Formats: sequence, structure tokens, C-alpha cells
Amino acid sequence: CVTYNVEHELITSWQQLLSKLNPLPTHGIRVLELRTNRKVDALWVELSANLFNRIQESGGASALGGNALLEAPGVQNSA
Repeated sequence: CVTYNVEHELITSWQQLLSKLNPLPTHGIRVLELRTNRKVDALWVELSANLFNRIQESGGASALGGNALLEAPGVQNSA
């Protein structure tokens, strides 16, 4: 980034990321660095996919005791 005179910033919180994304710059290039733990991220993706598959195989939302989306707080039931 220094070689090309590009702004670089290490993001350390969600709030900081949000503030850097709104508003977006009107010109130029900016690098926002988000450090992650690839092993933890890969495990999260794997566990999420496994959970999704298990829910789908067991009958979807009905396996959770009804339509979870329609029963979620703040979601108006149009049925």
C-alpha cells in the first residue's frame, strides 16, 4: 500500500468497519484489512453447513417446532 500511496487500515471492531463503509470514499483506493483465523472460519462454515443439512433432512423449520421465520419476533405473520 505504501508503494502505491494507497490508504491502509487494520479493522479491529465491527463498529470501526461500519464507520469505514458508510460513507464509502468517492474516489481513490482504500484497503481495509480484516484479520481472521482461517481454521476457526473453516470450522464455522463446516458446522453451519452440517446444521443446515440436518435441519433440511429432518423436515426443515417444522423440525424446530413450526415455521421459525414466521414465529420470529418482529416478523409479521401474513398467513
